[in-house]
Amino acid sequence: ISDFGLSRENIYIIGKDSVGIRRLPARWMAPETLYDRAFTNKSDVWSYGIVLWEIQTLGAFPYAEIQDDEILHHIGKIGTRLSIPDNTDDELRHIMQACWSTEPIDRPNFTDIVEILTTP
Repeated sequence: ISDFGLSRENIYIIGKDSVGIRRLPARWMAPETLYDRAFTNKSDVWSYGIVLWEIQTLGAFPYAEIQDDEILHHIGKIGTRLSIPDNTDDELRHIMQACWSTEPIDRPNFTDIVEILTTP
């Protein structure tokens, strides 16, 4: 996962941690990362699900209808998830939904995702 295109100011929240204050791409971050700054393989899987959604929507902005200062509340507290387009293949839909599981343990790992995507 890369930060390509994330240089736009309005997609970041400000986070403070042991390193200091820095900008974080909240719309691509897993709930546990938003709250605890826990960056793991499972939080990367969450972000990958967001990237899949961006590809499927031809580059739409994640959670465009939600204000920046409400992202934490919507993703972490309410459980708001992106609406998957109707024309999405069932397999891809399942992967995105699994990537956005609230509990990190319930998310697939990248090996599982590759296996699903490469199995005929």
